[in-house]
Amino acid sequence: MKNIVIHLFLITSLFFLIPSGIAKATESLYEIAYQTYIYAYPIVLMKSTQIKQNVPVNQFLHYRELPLPSDRDIVRWNRDTLYSMAWLNLSDGPVLLTVPKTGDRYYLLQILDMWTDTFAGPSSRTTGSEEGQFLIVGPNWDGQISSISLPNIDELVNSYKLIKSPTNQVWIVGRTEIGDEDDYSSIHEIQDGYHLEQISDQKVQSNQKEAASNNESHFLKIANEFKNGALDPPQVVAQMEAATFFEIFTQLMIENPPHINDWPIVAIMSKIGIIPGKLLDFKSLDQNIQEVLNQAAKDALKAIGEQSPVPVVNNWRYITTFMGSYGTSYMMRAVIALTGLGANLPEDSVYAVTYRDCNNEYFNGSKNYIIHFEKDMTPPANAFWSLIIYDSSGYIVENPINRYSLNSKQNLMKFNPDGSLDIYLQNSSPGAEWESNWLPVPPSGLFNVTLRIYWPKRDALDGTWILPKVYPR
Repeated sequence: MKNIVIHLFLITSLFFLIPSGIAKATESLYEIAYQTYIYAYPIVLMKSTQIKQNVPVNQFLHYRELPLPSDRDIVRWNRDTLYSMAWLNLSDGPVLLTVPKTGDRYYLLQILDMWTDTFAGPSSRTTGSEEGQFLIVGPNWDGQISSISLPNIDELVNSYKLIKSPTNQVWIVGRTEIGDEDDYSSIHEIQDGYHLEQISDQKVQSNQKEAASNNESHFLKIANEFKNGALDPPQVVAQMEAATFFEIFTQLMIENPPHINDWPIVAIMSKIGIIPGKLLDFKSLDQNIQEVLNQAAKDALKAIGEQSPVPVVNNWRYITTFMGSYGTSYMMRAVIALTGLGANLPEDSVYAVTYRDCNNEYFNGSKNYIIHFEKDMTPPANAFWSLIIYDSSGYIVENPINRYSLNSKQNLMKFNPDGSLDIYLQNSSPGAEWESNWLPVPPSGLFNVTLRIYWPKRDALDGTWILPKVYPR
């Protein structure tokens, strides 16, 4: 409710930002344009991210090694799992996803639609550790496989689990638990067992294919932006003119229709010339509407960047709601897309980040800190939890013992006689007795701490478990 109030306040206040050249009678159009930009932002960012990654569709890209301090192209990458990512195109027919047996190793294959909602996810939590097959189909699939290239289709049809995607374009973000570098061969075998296979369907509507091939110039322009500089997807979207942004938006909606509960905003978008299934020609719009769209796009982008949806507990930023599945909370969805595109459901994993100690002072490598967990109050996880240090830019920190994270499955940490647990955050060793609980920090400068809880227990989600304070030593 608070976020809704904030959103409405922003909309109301932004009326005062309308240039005097735009008539007062167009205030309602401005509000529609403002809301539409927020609604559209995640799908445009998703497409820009896909273009940036530039990988073949319907194929997994596996990350085979843990990141090191020298890997400066990876920001805030975890050291608990190896990633396996894929972009699917379901407009040509279903895609068969095969998952191998994973044993007691945590895994998650998060499946997102183009609106950034997580709508499915084979995982240790949802489907267990046994092998399985999942037939992923698009929104227009008629339930019949008309042309099959797989020799075992009869057997398949009787064994697969059906996953229906709300959109034809899909992003899979896979995570597979890894212990350390000695575990590479085992985890690579599991990664290789993740398999995607396109199943041809002759009944795909030709108008979708034709529409998808139209207006590719915008996508090529985005690709050139990535080639010509070190821009990331949010920066590319932020630089888009309103004409480009809204034209891309309408193009994407042809293969990726709005969710069924989006009908209220879909109904009002037509007043500014935006209709699902119909490409927008910005220059053909009334001049007044063009001006409104130009202004609303600037204001809405600014509002997205200024929002902070994450609650703070003992200086930890920790979100357990509205993540991964957003309903009609469009501002929340846009903000999460900007700050953490691909966010998973909290039931699968939650992340907490802190930049300050209990005195509200920023962490600095020149000082020592301690995280104290009371007995039976370590992070409640069905799988495991971990702590990692990043420098002020979000990179892993070089240290003399090459320890970049602490993981509850490593059986490394030593508990106190009373059952409590202390974690030492400092640049120098806390002494041989407690070195197992030492997480090295930079020798100087700012740093931050991230706690990840994989497959969290209910206590971690409902607020029963409280994140501990971080004390200076």
